[in-house]
Amino acid sequence: MSIAVDAKGTCIWCAFIFLMVSVPLLQRQSVVAGEYAYDASAVVLLAEVVKLFVAQVLAFLESRKYTGFKGVNSVGDSPEEDGISDYEIDNEKSIRAQRPTVSWALWCKFAIPAVSYGVMNNIGFYANLLLSPGVFVLFTNFNLITSAFFSAVILRRGISLGRCLLLSLILTALVVTKEDDISWASKSRTTEIKGDAASVEERSKLETKLILGISLVLIESVISGFAGTVSELLLTSKDVGDFSLWQRNVWLYQWGVATNTLLMIASSRQSKYSVIAGTGNILSPIVFLIIVFSATNGLVISLLLRHFGNVSKCLGKIGGVFITAVVSCILHNDPLSVDFFIGFYIAAASLLLYNLID
Repeated sequence: MSIAVDAKGTCIWCAFIFLMVSVPLLQRQSVVAGEYAYDASAVVLLAEVVKLFVAQVLAFLESRKYTGFKGVNSVGDSPEEDGISDYEIDNEKSIRAQRPTVSWALWCKFAIPAVSYGVMNNIGFYANLLLSPGVFVLFTNFNLITSAFFSAVILRRGISLGRCLLLSLILTALVVTKEDDISWASKSRTTEIKGDAASVEERSKLETKLILGISLVLIESVISGFAGTVSELLLTSKDVGDFSLWQRNVWLYQWGVATNTLLMIASSRQSKYSVIAGTGNILSPIVFLIIVFSATNGLVISLLLRHFGNVSKCLGKIGGVFITAVVSCILHNDPLSVDFFIGFYIAAASLLLYNLID
């Protein structure tokens, strides 16, 4: 299924790529002495609170636009004095009576992607700490494969042989980006070792962090594929009910706030910096930008899921791989090896062909 993108769709895609590139780079920029000097779980929670507030406002505005009922100007004014006819009042009452009502069972369904996203976002924070932004974004493209799998299982969407082959090429692209190059790209974040003087012990620590970082990204990708597919089902399916996109997002973010609150409390005993303990600064300008950009990215992703679907959303990520790597190279001197560009080319070509195959 190819993607037909109009002017609105183009704006959504550009916003998504910009935010996808910005968030990992801002997270990298906020690292001090190899760690975040703030409570990362609190940042994820605050981003969820912002999303809930914005979605609630948009849901309210959307409901007012849907009814078209203006109400009375002040207490004591009659509808006739306010220019509202009996017909309009009866029509408003009829519309409200026909509005779908949400059940507890339906509301609880949104807990599934919300809990998954909460775990995924917290994992992503620490995975980005272990890898360079370019490598981190590159390996997150693995969620294209997991998204295709969960779409076939949950949404009953078949995958052609051609697309399966292209997905295997994307895996090849990830492998082509050699371990040594990734390790040295991460080295500046963990130690000042240079050249062949690196000891076996220090080299082993680097490789352990590399393996852990990639493992976390792959776990995050599996969760992302599952959560994105379930979110697409809940945000677009008519079986869920005749609810607006933003009303559905309100339920999703309500569960998200609850989930991330519990995660923040659970991590407070393990973390060096904790909002609960009063340590760490989450009010710095860069942390503020991380919160705003992360929240905006979540809202934009909901629009992508609504208009294009979860698998198509993943296609946009490949553009961010190159941009993130180049910016990271300029800001942090992270190397761009030939293997990285070969891997990028294979992934980009495969994703393009994936979109062109019917």
